[in-house]
Amino acid sequence: LFRSAEQGKDIATTLAKGRTPGKPDQAARITRDMTPEQLQVAKADLNKGLADNATSPTTGQLSGKKLLAQVESNREVLTAAGFTADDVGRIETIAKQLEVSQSRSPAAATKLLEDDVGRILNLFARIAGSKTAQRITGVIGGAGGLIIPQFTSKTAQDMLKSLNANNTTKVLKAAFDDKELFAALMVKPTDGLKRQAEAARTIK
Repeated sequence: LFRSAEQGKDIATTLAKGRTPGKPDQAARITRDMTPEQLQVAKADLNKGLADNATSPTTGQLSGKKLLAQVESNREVLTAAGFTADDVGRIETIAKQLEVSQSRSPAAATKLLEDDVGRILNLFARIAGSKTAQRITGVIGGAGGLIIPQFTSKTAQDMLKSLNANNTTKVLKAAFDDKELFAALMVKPTDGLKRQAEAARTIK
């Protein structure tokens, strides 16, 4: 386990950052003889590296635009390290939602909650993209114009009421490499009560 963690730390240095190009050949060498468990650690470290490189050092806010740029500039590195199209797709989906939420265009921000019948992911991106760490109840209506999708499951409602910019960002980052968590974020208000409750428990 210690060796796998060390390999994971090393592989983060293969990511492109600023003017420093990525190192796909090195990423391939590091992961070549890894066990599935070791590879999982390495991929998690690469995901963390992508998020760190796209996070403001002053505000701590994860930028959707920068995250998309990170994915694009590191596509070869990710592929070399064993990322599948689905692995990359999860990050891109989250990044695109964040990018729209952080747009200065009111129309773009409104579109975020209208698309896909307002999946939980849309709401998380809107809150994570806000400039403050207010709870949802503090930003309903008013200048923020935030509208909570009508999730009918009480478990889902309770989960949504506890959200703020800090914990939503943590969940979005965790969903980069957690398939079950990502699936929970894709749940909609029109899904059944059981599915809504299951998603809320997974997110908690």
